[in-house]
Amino acid sequence: MCIDEIYTAWISSYKYACVLLDFKTNQIVDIIPTRHKNYLRYYFGTLNRNAVKNVKYVIMDMYEPYRDTVRSVIPEALISS
Repeated sequence: MCIDEIYTAWISSYKYACVLLDFKTNQIVDIIPTRHKNYLRYYFGTLNRNAVKNVKYVIMDMYEPYRDTVRSVIPEALISS
């Protein structure tokens, strides 16, 4: 999985949205309206636990809310930047 953000202030009340991408298929998995840590934790908490456990690698910049969320929700995933 890849995690990054896009600037959305011109279409949203949030400055950035979080984009989740399947790096094997280059398909967008989801676009989360904000990259705030509490919202990211909530979002990942709503996902199917078996699907989340299948995530082996996460590629992202080291933006603290991304890193902290992945470490708490998918602790077995390897993180790469």
